[in-house]
Amino acid sequence: MPKVFICYRREDSAYPAHQIYGVLSNHFGSESVVFDVDTIPLGVDFREYLNKQVSRCDILIAVIGDKWMENLKQGLDKPNDFVRIEIQ
Repeated sequence: MPKVFICYRREDSAYPAHQIYGVLSNHFGSESVVFDVDTIPLGVDFREYLNKQVSRCDILIAVIGDKWMENLKQGLDKPNDFVRIEIQ
């Protein structure tokens, strides 16, 4: 089964990202879809975890909403901006 990583911003694309997750997890199984920062185990270095998950994925889906660029620009200086880290 392919490993799919869904990248999105909660501020502008949470609904479509959840819909995509539902379809993909029903088709491939939830263990094949990495969806949200909420799935990062406690105490794990989130940068390492995200890098590992992205490097293992066969497909990265970036769900881009209306405010994507605006939010990305705001996150450029934030070291904890998950979406920026995932895309990098």
